[in-house]
Amino acid sequence: MVQDRETSFDAETGRFTFTMVDDLGKMEEVVYDGAKPNNFEIADAIVVKGRFSDGAFHAEDILTKCRRSTRALPSRFRKRSKPRRRGRARGGAFTDTASSDIVLFHNYGYAMTGTILVRFAFLATLCAGGLYFYSRRRDDAQKLQLARYSFQLSVLLVLSFCLYLLYLILTHQFQYTYVWNYSATTLPTPLLVSTFYAGQEGSFSLWTLYTAVLGIFLLSYTARRNYEKEVMMIWCLIQASLLTMLIIKNPFAMIWDSFPAELVHTGPLAAGAANTVWLDKAKGIWAQFPAEGKGLNPLLQNYWMVIHPQILFSGFTAMAVPYAFALAGLIKRDYSGWIRTAKPWIVYSAAMLGTGIILGGYWAYETLGWGGYWGWDPVENSSLIPWLVSVAAIHTFMSQNQSGTYVRTNLVLAMACFLMVMYSTFLTRSGVLGRPPCTRSWIPGCGRTGSSSGSSFSSRGSGARCSPAGGGRSPW
Repeated sequence: MVQDRETSFDAETGRFTFTMVDDLGKMEEVVYDGAKPNNFEIADAIVVKGRFSDGAFHAEDILTKCRRSTRALPSRFRKRSKPRRRGRARGGAFTDTASSDIVLFHNYGYAMTGTILVRFAFLATLCAGGLYFYSRRRDDAQKLQLARYSFQLSVLLVLSFCLYLLYLILTHQFQYTYVWNYSATTLPTPLLVSTFYAGQEGSFSLWTLYTAVLGIFLLSYTARRNYEKEVMMIWCLIQASLLTMLIIKNPFAMIWDSFPAELVHTGPLAAGAANTVWLDKAKGIWAQFPAEGKGLNPLLQNYWMVIHPQILFSGFTAMAVPYAFALAGLIKRDYSGWIRTAKPWIVYSAAMLGTGIILGGYWAYETLGWGGYWGWDPVENSSLIPWLVSVAAIHTFMSQNQSGTYVRTNLVLAMACFLMVMYSTFLTRSGVLGRPPCTRSWIPGCGRTGSSSGSSFSSRGSGARCSPAGGGRSPW
């Protein structure tokens, strides 16, 4: 918007000058070599296109919108420029791209959108689990239908925030810590998409996405076999646990919240500063974010990165189905019927996890040669242990179907498959088995180098990356 519609005109140079403020409160002087539009003072919204030069924004075109005429603006600005009633203003900020071409009011994404979607998905999942529990206790068909709707809503919310995170990655929104930490503008599209699950936050997002999608099929499967209430109640608790991890490890954290000492400043904006945003205009607090990301680890820049993690996490997700059926069998006191319904799922989970392990081994051999995969790799071994347990469970399932033996063993093994997945995830993701963390003595986007015990920094473009000195492979 234009600050108080105060304008000035220099007759000698023919320049029309005014001050413009975006929705986040950032103020810039705008210079336009042309006549002032007739409806400038009465316009409801004004959009300026141009570029930064010599400490000012030089406008190439001024577009105005009045109440009775929305055609003066391009279609992509019409909805955004509608006057808001109440609530905090949201939207973009001034920016400076590599080519210096700028469109004021450029939308950097709604900072709270992803976080809100994650939390609403968590609430919808808890609501579905509670309704399933209540419908089982009271045998209430209405509550059962509400539980189905709640779970379907949670799936829709999970899909929404995953697609939103992927959108932020593909559009290079480096003001988000996760996007900056793993992606870069130089990556090809397949590897750029794979950065969605390159870090902890993205890995849990992918796991949650597969859990939600698989839950839709599981809901239909259990409804036909009179196991829906018990199994889906357990499934909702599993999905809520994964969403809790995303609330703790937020993939939508802003980079100035992660590096406040380096990126948050007070006082007037520095002359010529690019990629800045006001955090508190009244107190003069503003932040700057990098124009380029750190990029993907060189060892992960491989076509297997697009295939292997997705297969592995689909196996992890499927391991939860026998676990849910085993607990459902205990709740229903049906110690033999659950075997027949859970058997196809444990075969599927063992097949997917085994395929992921084979592909991971081939990837490691291709990247590191002999000694890479067959050495002590906690990540690969953590995937192998649940697979061994699942293969043992397949054999004992068949024995119980034929002779009625291993009743208690099958309950233990079915639950152990998923519990081993969770335990191995804790070991590899918590840092218990990891190397000492690197001492980062650099500012995001500046490319300084440092040193640490057992690791080395390799700077690339605009940021430094910590790479294992021993050439270890990916955390998959």
